[in-house]
Amino acid sequence: MTPSQLRAFAAIVRHGSAKAAAAELGVSEAAISSHTSALRKELNDPLYHRAKSGLSFTPGGLRLATRAAELLGLQEQTKQEVLAASTGQRVLRLATTSLFAEYAAPGLLEMFKTRADDLEVEMSVHASGRVAGPPGRHHHLSRLTHHRWRFPHV
Repeated sequence: MTPSQLRAFAAIVRHGSAKAAAAELGVSEAAISSHTSALRKELNDPLYHRAKSGLSFTPGGLRLATRAAELLGLQEQTKQEVLAASTGQRVLRLATTSLFAEYAAPGLLEMFKTRADDLEVEMSVHASGRVAGPPGRHHHLSRLTHHRWRFPHV
């Protein structure tokens, strides 16, 4: 599964046709078909069927549509983060409970704003769940609800 294949599939989902997907991506319909065929083979799922009213996506196709958008977004975010790191921008990642995020975090984030203009803060809020620690270690709470906020240049 490659980014090009995911881009092609995501474009098919957005437009409802391979022809429109090819036009958006500036490639041939044959390229879109090749990418889709490779995904179908790898995932062992037809992903969608042609219907009179357009395309009808399989349950697997709908799941892939969601994941493709997430993965492509993560790829773009990674590019931006690497670029920012090359210019000296630092990142502080916080994993907090919802209680801490609501009551303590706003004041702390304000303090960071005034002291570190090259710092980006990412806060993952976990309501009664599992808060990730260093790689390979996790702190357990009772139930995970995960939200993520990005505070650029905090």
